[in-house]
Amino acid sequence: MIMETAESKPKPQPPRQPHRSQEPDPVSPPEPPPPEDPGNGDNEEEKPKEKEQLVAMMDKFQAALETAIVAARKPIINEQDERQKRRMKEHMRQLQKDEAILSQNKFRMCSHMQYPGSVLTGCSVIAWATQSDGVRRGTCMHCGTIFSPNRSECKSDEIWESYKTLVRIPTHPGGNVNSVFQNA
Repeated sequence: MIMETAESKPKPQPPRQPHRSQEPDPVSPPEPPPPEDPGNGDNEEEKPKEKEQLVAMMDKFQAALETAIVAARKPIINEQDERQKRRMKEHMRQLQKDEAILSQNKFRMCSHMQYPGSVLTGCSVIAWATQSDGVRRGTCMHCGTIFSPNRSECKSDEIWESYKTLVRIPTHPGGNVNSVFQNA
């Protein structure tokens, strides 16, 4: 048997890993720049100027920021929408005026009385009721006009003045019938 010596055939060895103590040093941070030469007195004069410039820049920034905030808070106004809103408001005002004129004309055209030939001819068609506040109000069943002793509840002075006359006209041939409802 032939023995091979270590010199004749070297065995492949795995690469060596350095021991922890042999690791390279981490990269040190860069050194700060050397201080400027204070030998000259100009440096101390420049510091207040730099401060003044910094304060002036901050004031400008603050003013610009305030302007931006004010502008951001303003509502976005679309001229076309604004014109549409004005037209709609004017249209609604006109409709209310027309409705007031129409209801006034209906009041004037209505007799507020039962139609001739009815059993109730000569009686009022106003449904009178004493409301929970103790005030007697009525509504005409033909024209829909509301009669009240309070001027603010009537649509016009003419309607309010007619209340005094119409409240005396009976709603039934036997006179105004007062009903007493049973308590349930």
